[in-house]
Amino acid sequence: MAVVKVLKNPEVITHAYLVSAPVGAGRPNRRDDVLLIQFFLAALAPLNDPATQESFQPPGAPPLAIDGFWGHNSQRYLDHYLAVFNRGSAKVSDKGVWSDSAVDPVLPGQFVGTIHGRTMVMISLNAAFRAILGTPAHAQLHTNPLFPRELADQFYF
Repeated sequence: MAVVKVLKNPEVITHAYLVSAPVGAGRPNRRDDVLLIQFFLAALAPLNDPATQESFQPPGAPPLAIDGFWGHNSQRYLDHYLAVFNRGSAKVSDKGVWSDSAVDPVLPGQFVGTIHGRTMVMISLNAAFRAILGTPAHAQLHTNPLFPRELADQFYF
């Protein structure tokens, strides 16, 4: 089940919206996890990466449906996001996002992978959303018009 965590010691973000199972081609793709990833990708699509000024919208791709089903278009958006984000990361550090074309769960207290030492994709999605749209928008994700009602009912009461 996708979850929202309020961080005790926020360094970069105060809230982390996380998946509980991997999302991507050949992964479990639980509906609520997919909805969360699709939301982040769709919300970021019309925006540009601050470091590269490249669009997060894959060239020629149709709009991304936030429907909870992982398919070719969702994978295309994820792969494009990873490529753009990593080009931007390369401008500011030698470590980008771990890119295996999937979004894996983040272990408690682990913003980077234990083996690869690179930022987890889920953390990068949260951080990119916050950096571009602002801390209040990230903290109140459910107020975004694209945010799936199904997740709002799950995350907030």
